Amino acid sequence: MAKEVEQTEPIVLLLVKAKDYVKENLNQIASIGSILLIIAAGFGYWQYTSLKAEKESFSSFSRALTIMSKDVKTETERAVENQQALEIFKGVVEKYPGTKTGTASLYYSGNCSLTLHNYDDAIDYYNKFLNKSDRSFIYLRALAYEGLGYAYEGKGEFAKAIEWFEKQKNEGKDVDISGALLNIARGYELLGDNVSACKYYTDFKNEYVSSSFIETVQMKISDLCAGNSKG
Repeated sequence: MAKEVEQTEPIVLLLVKAKDYVKENLNQIASIGSILLIIAAGFGYWQYTSLKAEKESFSSFSRALTIMSKDVKTETERAVENQQALEIFKGVVEKYPGTKTGTASLYYSGNCSLTLHNYDDAIDYYNKFLNKSDRSFIYLRALAYEGLGYAYEGKGEFAKAIEWFEKQKNEGKDVDISGALLNIARGYELLGDNVSACKYYTDFKNEYVSSSFIETVQMKISDLCAGNSKG
């Protein structure tokens, strides 16, 4: 029993570290990327749409990003901030559906829902974003694949989660896919497929030697791959 607990703890550790990384970096990095995207596209886009509508939608969108990016001390505070941001994003989607910010707000509505553990809502928002967005949203599209993976993982549907992490890895060539490899490896481990998990942990180790996760990955490889390499 003790050995079983020892084998389970690294999985939990890696899961927590990965999710903490996403919480700390995904929203913040994606926020910056999407803002730059919208600003860059905005000047030409405003020529063909209402300047007033674009300004209003961007103002609301920025306010929601500011709210969800606040530093919080407790999960309760995080939930409150994300619920407030979600309502604003939903308003942008409803009032300005034809704007860039309206499309981006679908993605961020998914993020807020994911943080609130409303996994079905998150899946719905992410899918709507993917259906509506074009290649100008390539960075957020890759993160939407990741968000879908986390949402299905939250529902305990690990095989479905792996499908979306795989999609992120295969279609997110223009963005950092290191997290996808790690998430795929963890997903296979949770499914009990240690051979596949070992492959992706090893791929991660070989490709991202400077990652902050490298020590944890090395530990996983020592646990899983030693037995698989025999014979």
